[in-house]
Amino acid sequence: MRTRTLVMPSKPAAFLAAMLLVPGVLTPSFLSADVLTLGPTQSGHSTAAGGSTNAAGSPEIDVRVMTFNIRHGTDEDNDLDLESVADDIKSAKAQIVGLQEVDRHRSSRSDFVDQAKWLAKRLHMHFAFGLNRKTPPKKGHKKPGLHGVVVLSKFPILSAHNHMLTSIKYKHRPTKQRSMLEVVIDVKGTKISFYNTHLDHQRKEQRLAEMQQILAITRQSSRPSVFVGDLNSQPSSRVLDLARTQFHDVMAELGEGEELTFPYEDPDRRIDYILTRGPITARWGVVVDTDSSDHMPVVADLAIAKPVKKPSPPPARLEGGPRIAPHPPVAPRTGTTPIWF
Repeated sequence: MRTRTLVMPSKPAAFLAAMLLVPGVLTPSFLSADVLTLGPTQSGHSTAAGGSTNAAGSPEIDVRVMTFNIRHGTDEDNDLDLESVADDIKSAKAQIVGLQEVDRHRSSRSDFVDQAKWLAKRLHMHFAFGLNRKTPPKKGHKKPGLHGVVVLSKFPILSAHNHMLTSIKYKHRPTKQRSMLEVVIDVKGTKISFYNTHLDHQRKEQRLAEMQQILAITRQSSRPSVFVGDLNSQPSSRVLDLARTQFHDVMAELGEGEELTFPYEDPDRRIDYILTRGPITARWGVVVDTDSSDHMPVVADLAIAKPVKKPSPPPARLEGGPRIAPHPPVAPRTGTTPIWF
């Protein structure tokens, strides 16, 4: 096995993680999507995400994104080592992470650990979980085993919706249930849509059907959007052709499209992606050389254009009467109550 190394640029885009956070409220783990809401530390220490301007002088927000299939925390030797996964995310200074193949109280293969909650607490991040499959509690355990995808974020997660993808029925080697987790994240005042999925690994027909369903969902958002995941498809595939009708392949645009992500020991394909849509510019990207999983994570620095605020209309004026100010907008309801979909 190769020595585990983390390859990072000598001068990456200048920003660090957002606020350090501590645990807050956790929603019940048996539904299809849940959100962990966290609050600031008592010390109030924080380091804000960096900002910049584009060529036109418009303000942008810098954010570092990662996608990582963690194979329920087992490395190339099939040893359980969730700490190494956490170290990879921390060392990369990733601020929003899409994880695939995450277990929650699943079985002895992951030591019955709630990996989503464990990683969120370990890394001081919010998380949302999207269920793919559920198994009855194992003997001696009360909680059912869950398996799915996770979004970790240094920024507040405003909402989460887990979309179950339709499975084609096959008599032999039936398709395993897949989903796409959709979250809305508030990145320094700019709301973005973030999507995370893990497509079928057995049949192209099934992957094409899943991608068509995903694109029907993602086109409903007008926000800047980031779509990540293990797509089990190479760049020349029809699945990626379909994805590119809406999204841009970050690594390809950066000239890093030849970087392979799977399998770790002797990679021969690129199947893990960071895709974007809308006013988002890719600044830098890398495939991280680590053996904490059979996949290698992909990391990218993105610059998201801040929305331009439209000037408020002047107060209405009645003929011969006083000016009438418009009604102030009603503030949205806020709080730390978890949101379920």
